[in-house]
Amino acid sequence: KGSYSEATTSSTALTGLKATTVGSEATGVKASAVGTADAGATLGTDKFKLNGVEISLTAATAGTEAATAALTAINAKTASTGVTATADATGKLTLSSATGDIKIEQSTVGAGVTDGLASLKLTADTSPLSMSADGGVTVNGKEVTWSGADEMTDVLGKIAAQAGTGGTATLTEGRVTVTSGDGKDIKLSNTVGGSLAQLGLSAGTSQAKL
Repeated sequence: KGSYSEATTSSTALTGLKATTVGSEATGVKASAVGTADAGATLGTDKFKLNGVEISLTAATAGTEAATAALTAINAKTASTGVTATADATGKLTLSSATGDIKIEQSTVGAGVTDGLASLKLTADTSPLSMSADGGVTVNGKEVTWSGADEMTDVLGKIAAQAGTGGTATLTEGRVTVTSGDGKDIKLSNTVGGSLAQLGLSAGTSQAKL
């Protein structure tokens, strides 16, 4: 009869595992800023900053002409700012973003330089990216809910908290990326119909991998 022997070893807990899911462009988020009244006359020296990018205006008379000129200048920098502009028939200007906050600042005003914000009747301020409707999802079986007034950063924080220790949820160029921590999978599902679609995400499980 033969003889045999055996040895047993146990590994430590697996590390270095993570799951990542990247959404399509989020369509259920928005940031907006609106001029409080029709645009005033603009000068060729008018300028202001939009998300850190300086916008230089052209000379135009009051009302729709000035708003249209501003719209053209703003939309020419959309690739850099993430912000688009529209104007109604009265010349009121609306700025919108689906990829990030809208930060409006006055440019440095020196001798002979006027304030483009005053000309367009915009206010220096930051309009945060917010959800456009109420919603609810589960992340790894744990519920995350939001209202249409909640800021996107708060919702992403709630999602990251359910993705395990060290998990993250970020928005880059309009796309949400969720990465797990603690070697966990990421399992997403809706509790309110269409909620994942607001974020550009889909129901399902992304498995943790090395």
